[in-house]
Amino acid sequence: MMKRRGLRIAPFLILLFGFFQFTSVHAGVLEDVKKRGLVRCAVMKFTPFGSSPAVQQAWQGFNRDLCRAVAAAVLGDAEAIEILPRNGDEKETPQAQADLQTLGAQQSGLLSGSQTQLRPTAMAFAHTQSVVLRESLPISSLADLDGKFVCVPEGDEARALERRAQRDGIDLRLIAGDDAYALRVSVAGFCAALSALGLNAASILDLMPDSPENWVFLPDVLDINPLGPLVPAGDPQWQDIVSWAVYALITAEERKISSGNVEALAADSRDPRIRRVLGLEEDLGGQVGLDRRWAYQIIKQVGNYAEVYDRHFGAGSPLKLPRGANALWLDGGLLQAPAFQ
Repeated sequence: MMKRRGLRIAPFLILLFGFFQFTSVHAGVLEDVKKRGLVRCAVMKFTPFGSSPAVQQAWQGFNRDLCRAVAAAVLGDAEAIEILPRNGDEKETPQAQADLQTLGAQQSGLLSGSQTQLRPTAMAFAHTQSVVLRESLPISSLADLDGKFVCVPEGDEARALERRAQRDGIDLRLIAGDDAYALRVSVAGFCAALSALGLNAASILDLMPDSPENWVFLPDVLDINPLGPLVPAGDPQWQDIVSWAVYALITAEERKISSGNVEALAADSRDPRIRRVLGLEEDLGGQVGLDRRWAYQIIKQVGNYAEVYDRHFGAGSPLKLPRGANALWLDGGLLQAPAFQ
């Protein structure tokens, strides 16, 4: 029998994504963006996706790079963006209508209420829930935690852990709550492990007195939330454009095209797959109203998916999170993109 006890930890994100279809060009958000000369991106304040103002009042993080990728594709300038901060309870007005909503910006409840005015695009991040514990502990799987205390955020993450434990017949003693600082105290005190969505877990570990490098993730995956930008309903062309901006990041990594070598590949590559991505052989961008070198602009100015991930979550960030489900499908992850053809 699992036992649960209450604390408090900050609310976390529930986001959805979907698939796309190619459509014919028509006037809509794309025309508005070109006239305005800016892509307006709604971002939720203080999310684990890094969209928060830095000291110089510039927004940073994964969400900003998603916005920059769309701006590079549409306007040829990754810095032609306007960030619209959101708390989660604002109503969109025509004067402050976002062209896209990044990860964490009012993305739950797509089938109810005002969220029916939004449509999903491509998956940009697979947020997986797993279990993390100190590397020094002799535990290698969820089953090894039988009879032990496990800290977990209240809500969906607690329910996912309960379901897995019940399915596998593991007796876990859950400490569930909705306040990160209080949960951190429990993890430091008497919880053998922490179970949470990856970025939420990393945020809690960042509060711990010891280095996050002393903690390891178990291989057990308890839940996956596929996340992607949302766009206004009724404009399938813009939905395609935002989707393909994400796919360009993924495809660039798969084809080993980076911000550092894209110019050389554009000049010298004879690989037709690379040449199609860079707009050298087919004008694929024209199908959705973009310049033929739209993907080149994304890669040159923003990078490929690996570069973006490493900047904000991986080796180049304080979090040092492994790619996990956010690796390419070739490497055992979930990231994949349709062929550029």
